[in-house]
Amino acid sequence: MFPRLNLLRCCFALLLLGALAPLHATEAGHCLQLDDPGERLACYDQAHGRQPSTAVEAAPEGVHLPGHSSFHPYKTMYALPVWHRSAPNLQPSSPAAGHTVSTPLVEDRTESKFQLSFQSELAQDLFKLDSSLRFAYTQTSRWQVYAAGQSRPFRENNYEPELLAVFATRPYSWGGWQSRSLTLALNHQSNGRADPYSRSWNRAILDWELVSKPDAAGHWQLNLRPWWRIPENSLNDDNPDISRYLGRGEAILTRQAGRHRLSLLLRHGFRSNDRGGAQFDWAFPLPKLPWCRDGEGFLCKHPDTLRGHLQIFTGYGESLIDYNHKANYLGLGVSLAEW
Repeated sequence: MFPRLNLLRCCFALLLLGALAPLHATEAGHCLQLDDPGERLACYDQAHGRQPSTAVEAAPEGVHLPGHSSFHPYKTMYALPVWHRSAPNLQPSSPAAGHTVSTPLVEDRTESKFQLSFQSELAQDLFKLDSSLRFAYTQTSRWQVYAAGQSRPFRENNYEPELLAVFATRPYSWGGWQSRSLTLALNHQSNGRADPYSRSWNRAILDWELVSKPDAAGHWQLNLRPWWRIPENSLNDDNPDISRYLGRGEAILTRQAGRHRLSLLLRHGFRSNDRGGAQFDWAFPLPKLPWCRDGEGFLCKHPDTLRGHLQIFTGYGESLIDYNHKANYLGLGVSLAEW
């Protein structure tokens, strides 16, 4: 369950005391509604009595603070028909009582994996600041689609609803990087299973997003995401040591280069005996579909909507059931561009 409302208020208060104070709505509340990056940056400059900046360019095309329509992409949406594991976790375990599987499971090393993710706006101008309140949902599934003898079961589903407070930040620049937004998230993640397979945790996450000055090939994006695990009653805690393996924060570096998008995620607990994980994603253009000679059909007219996708993961915590299990993973499939 999500924490009480008073915890949300406290987290908001801490956020507002940060060095990257959001813009006041009476001065720049309308800036967030501008779609054009250059116009938005000029609006911020004017609101604070600055001349329009020439040293810092607007945020790169395709990288923007979420707008105000009903639904927006959140995390990458993909389908990987091939998802191979080096070492299946046949006896999932946890220090919590009754959370260790006693009989080894029967699973294939190769399965499929897919992820769905979206966000929707709930309110604007929180606390009279240039901000947006959003609900987000992500679901990642691992499907033993090739295990015909086992009725092709879904091995693991991870459900991740979030409440997001997104704040525009002052357009400061450091060495070619520009701060774009600061997001506070209340995050619940679970696999929705009964004991001994049940795994879950709640977190308060801070996400600081920065973008680089565009170059001839594209641009960079950096997300710094520390989090705090919200404590649970020891009797209800499915995985008391999860922070040791899934960490206390992560950094995501993304490179948009033409029609290619590459990202590297690094996660760790920042303590000497902690573990972590790393994930690399590469979205790349697909060759022209053979039936697109006449240019008919949505995918033929918008060839970059569907891209090839390569994903590599190594370390602990590829999924909740495997939070304390180390393995290497390799997947290949397709992903959707931002819609």
